[in-house]
Order: sequence, then C-alpha cells, then structure tokens
Amino acid sequence: MLAPKYKQDAITFQMRTLHINKENVFCDFEKLSKTWETSSNIAIRLDVEQADAEPIVKELLGKLPNDLAYCIMSEIAEFKHLDDELMRLIYNTGDTGCKVAICLRDDLPQDLKKRCEQSNDINVQQHRDNKR
Repeated sequence: MLAPKYKQDAITFQMRTLHINKENVFCDFEKLSKTWETSSNIAIRLDVEQADAEPIVKELLGKLPNDLAYCIMSEIAEFKHLDDELMRLIYNTGDTGCKVAICLRDDLPQDLKKRCEQSNDINVQQHRDNKR
C-alpha cells in the first residue's frame, strides 16, 4: 500500500518512499517519523502481515499524536478481514483519516456503522455520502 504526502513547495516532485514494516515500527519509529515530518514528497510503503496489524496498532497508540502513526493506522484500517475490535480501536483513537478509512469499509459491525452514520466530522460525512 502506498500513501503519498505532497507539499506544494517544490517545482519538481521527486517522490521518496518510506518503507514501513513491523521491525522498524517497534525499533526505529522515531527516525521514520522524523523522515516523514521533514520530507516534502514522500509516500509510505506498508509491508505488514495481517497477523501483525494488532500489535503494530497497539504500539502506535503510544506514539500518538503523531502524523506517521495516524497514517500507518489508516492504511491498516483498509486491510481485508480486519478484526472488529481492531476496527473499533482504530476508529476510537485515530484521527479523521483513520475514521474515514474505517467508515468506508463494507464489513463494519453494527455499532461502528451507526457511529459512522452519526458522525459530526465533515470529512467522514462527505466520504460517507460519496460512498452511497
């Protein structure tokens, strides 16, 4: 999965890729985050096994608020066959991007579906309305 981040401060765009995996989330997150924050044109490439999604999200919770942590969580929110509890955790602790990623899923448990439908967040509302 590739999540780009663009800043319009350069005439030419030379995209860098930040490779994210379980090991560097646990061992080198601060360096990854610094690279993410200081780069104008960067995308993440998430190389994470489905089985590692929950421990990674739980690790990222200790890094919040952090833009890279939220970005990784929103990418994980798009994984197929995501556990209902992990969906709830990402929705409850994530930023707007995380909430949108969760609310765009077709396999939401009823309680999350209701929360998405009743969200006051304008971004969640717009994406929900576009999905219909």
